[in-house]
Amino acid sequence: MLRMSNRSVVLLILLTGLLLVITGCGRQKAEDMIKDTIGGLIEAENEAISNAAIERRMYGEEDDSVQVMSSEWPKEIPGEYVAFDYGSHIQTVQHRDDGNWTILYTATMAEIENYEKDLAKAGWVNDDNYYDTPSMLSYDLGKRNTSVSIGDPDLDLHFVTIYLDNNDDMQDNKALLEEELEFTTGDASHVVGVKIPDRYPHDFCPLYEPSEVNIAMESEDDEFIGYTIGLLSMDELEKVKGFYVGLNPQETNDMGMLAVYIFEAENGTDYASVTVVENQDEGEKEFLTAVTISVSTSK
Repeated sequence: MLRMSNRSVVLLILLTGLLLVITGCGRQKAEDMIKDTIGGLIEAENEAISNAAIERRMYGEEDDSVQVMSSEWPKEIPGEYVAFDYGSHIQTVQHRDDGNWTILYTATMAEIENYEKDLAKAGWVNDDNYYDTPSMLSYDLGKRNTSVSIGDPDLDLHFVTIYLDNNDDMQDNKALLEEELEFTTGDASHVVGVKIPDRYPHDFCPLYEPSEVNIAMESEDDEFIGYTIGLLSMDELEKVKGFYVGLNPQETNDMGMLAVYIFEAENGTDYASVTVVENQDEGEKEFLTAVTISVSTSK
């Protein structure tokens, strides 16, 4: 059963678009650009987290946003969380705004893997849909989350940041994207946010309405401009599929709860793929249908 929680929807949308390209639904150039975009986004996020922690190593006592704790694993941390009983402890802080925790260590990869086993034994579930990268681990227990960021090794030790989220409020991911993130990978530049780029070709591949933009990426190199757009709609799956069928795609692959539509321009170079997925979450749904659009246009 496809899991479409708030926590995983952003990266699931990105990875769905990437999967379509890799499996042959797009052209090689667009494949490279989208792979660079998604890979670069993850690398930029991980690098920013790692650099910020390494540069500071410790939160200063003058930082009013956190309370610096003297204990490695304070008794104030709820008992459901699993203590990291490995490596060398650096610092523990509690965030004043939300009551969450950040705990810093250095540890070997074997010790980190042992911690994963401890989490699983205690009933925590690995949410690999969310990060899907070896350097970022995410485990859920009800509404609580344990995130583990693993830095690059220094000899056999890794800098480890453990973040304990007591609220399961992953809307912060979207908030981070309210301000555009710019980065480069190879010869391509990328801009990521939640605003549809001004140059997006609406006439070639229209966006479904009504919907909410979950993420919008624009990538550019010397030859191509690529776009990856994630939309969430409260309309039923069949209505959304009907909209894209009505645009007369060159290829259609309808698998029931998931459908893929391919559009090709007359120039034989520009193309778009649209993936429409039904939300399979059995709980209260904040959306019914997710749409992933990947577009590649030549200059």
